[in-house]
Amino acid sequence: MEISLGTFNEYKQLMTEHGNDLMRHDNAISYGKRALCVKKVQINLFYRSLYAFIMLDLSEHSIDLSKSIIDNDDNDD
Repeated sequence: MEISLGTFNEYKQLMTEHGNDLMRHDNAISYGKRALCVKKVQINLFYRSLYAFIMLDLSEHSIDLSKSIIDNDDNDD
């Protein structure tokens, strides 16, 4: 995957292409008292082969998902 440096769009592109299986058990780690999912993805940046680490904080994800569901329910009324 060829990406440029420093924009949110590239992160969104990585998540679109590689995020589907991010929440798998083999990507789960603990960091202090937090549960994270981390996936290493090979990318090409400035004509070099490097790795990007896609991370998801499960606690934050749960909060965001709950807010989204509640907001959508409020809009349905």
